[in-house]
Order: sequence, then structure tokens, then C-alpha cells
Amino acid sequence: MSDEELKDAFRALRETDAARAPRFDARRRQRGVHAALIVVPSFAVLASAAAVILFIGQANKPAASPAPVAAAVSAAPTVFDPEPLGFLLETPALGTPDFDSDPTGKQP
Repeated sequence: MSDEELKDAFRALRETDAARAPRFDARRRQRGVHAALIVVPSFAVLASAAAVILFIGQANKPAASPAPVAAAVSAAPTVFDPEPLGFLLETPALGTPDFDSDPTGKQP
């Protein structure tokens, strides 16, 4: 094939492709407003307004009486561990550090 034949073949291919391609500007004019563009924002506004109204309604209610203290005390553990995470201070090389002593070894 010569160069002129190749050019003609590619020109014909481009013309057939251009004829089959849809017109994008025509599709844009056909399409109207999608329902989700109206429904979703309006639902969000209504949900926000309902949340604000419920929050204000809860803020205006008088405070309820507190729960009995005896129930809270009986639910507490019987043994209190003053150092629940003390095992994290134990290192293999040093053991448990003594934070009350002077690291330099000097006594005041």
C-alpha cells in the first residue's frame, strides 16, 4: 500500500467513526433535572431541622432524679487495683523502676 492509499483508508475510518459518535451537546439539552438533585438535599434539610427540634425539646425538659447510689456502689468491683497497668513498667533488664529514688545516687 502506498502512502496515499493509507491516508485515504484512515480518512474513511475517521469519517465512519465520526458518523457513529453521539452528539454530546444534544444529550445535555435533552436531560432534565434529576429527581435525586431535589430529593436528597431536601431530605437532609428536613432531617437537620428535626434533629435541632428534638435537641431543643430535650434541653427544655427538667432533669430526672439521679439513680440511687446504692445500686451504683453494689455494681462496683469489691477489690480495687491501685495500679492496673503497673506491669507495663516492668522491663526485662531493669525490673520495676523506683521513681522515689534519686537516679544520680546522691542523697540531699
